Amino acid sequence: MEEVFSEEVFFADRARSILDTRNDVGYVRLLDHNGVLEKSFGFQDDKGFEKLTLKGPEGKTVLLGLRSSVGKNFNLDALLWSLIFASLMAVVLTSLIRFISDRAFRFMGEFSEAVGSVASGDYSVRLDGRSSLIAGAGVQWLCREFNEMASSLEGGSADRDDTEDLEDADFDRSDELPTDFRPKIVLSPEQSSDVSSFQAPQDSFDEGLVEIVHVEEVEEEDAEPEQEAPSAVTEIADSEGKKADISILVVKIADFETLIEDVSPSSVNSLTADYRKSVSTTISSFGGTVEAILRDEVVAFFTSPGPGPAAKLNCVCCAVEMMQLFAGVVDGQKVSTRSDIKLKMGISSADLPVSDESDVFALAKPFVDEAKSLCDGARAWSVFVTTGFREGVSDYLEVRREKVDGNLCYAVTGVEEEALQRTGR
Repeated sequence: MEEVFSEEVFFADRARSILDTRNDVGYVRLLDHNGVLEKSFGFQDDKGFEKLTLKGPEGKTVLLGLRSSVGKNFNLDALLWSLIFASLMAVVLTSLIRFISDRAFRFMGEFSEAVGSVASGDYSVRLDGRSSLIAGAGVQWLCREFNEMASSLEGGSADRDDTEDLEDADFDRSDELPTDFRPKIVLSPEQSSDVSSFQAPQDSFDEGLVEIVHVEEVEEEDAEPEQEAPSAVTEIADSEGKKADISILVVKIADFETLIEDVSPSSVNSLTADYRKSVSTTISSFGGTVEAILRDEVVAFFTSPGPGPAAKLNCVCCAVEMMQLFAGVVDGQKVSTRSDIKLKMGISSADLPVSDESDVFALAKPFVDEAKSLCDGARAWSVFVTTGFREGVSDYLEVRREKVDGNLCYAVTGVEEEALQRTGR
């Protein structure tokens, strides 16, 4: 500004130019060496203006009158711009912190889910710390350690699964069995495996047997003779109440409900009687006693007063021979108009103290229920036995491991010829 007024010749022109272009300048005055006013442009009143002293031409003094509100406006504008800038920075920083926090919480959520998956047995889950915005040395180390732990657990689980698969291979093979699978007699080496040692009882199905029927329509006199038979256990019980080895056999028709859908009610009595008679005859021929009959279900007891597998062998040999009997009727087409009758059976055993006054059927009810459960879970042409029964005659049986309602049992696939000989057949 002092350079503008350095020449007195152009003072007037430059003073007017400043007043025209600068709204913040109210007046321009030139004073001599003694402070006397020589020239003045603009407002004459000093009120409302701040004086600004400048060096003028030839040692003279120049006074500029600046409006007093200029400084205040300048401070207000600076404060306003400072606030705007600070607000923008706060918004940017808050957004950045929130973005990073969301990723951090998201990673923690993924980590928690991964831990939960491993705890529930899913060892295939993995974490990738490099894909996270907050990835750092600590996060990558955590992810690496977690992945190594999951891999170790997954390897151990695979080894256990392989071991269980080898141990339970028999369960898998059961799916490959044909639907008409039946137990067989394992003959001694000198005999042909195609020849059966079983002989069917004389009382078998009649040639005219054509259908299986609703048991509800059977007259009471048909079932009464069979249920009146004395219990074999009662016959061997002595007055001292010694223990008796009891084997329980439950026989059912595998597809009974399906078979009776196409049955003619007119043949109900004779057909039901023939079915029960064939089953009862086979049971009696092996020394068993029919204890109960309900619809297609027949419950029989085989007993032995002393130690040894006699009762168990009679029971299992009876079951296999009965299976072959019914299979022979179907395969031999003796009853050509009848649907295939496929039997299934369940066997359990019990060692019970009995006496003349004992209600043997009531004492053996838990074991009867166990045999019924095995029979219900058995497939067609299958004989399922309990683990306890199998242990007593393991030297005479070929079995395959099965499960019914999650409990281990065994399906009989073959009976040694020696077992048949010990029954006197």
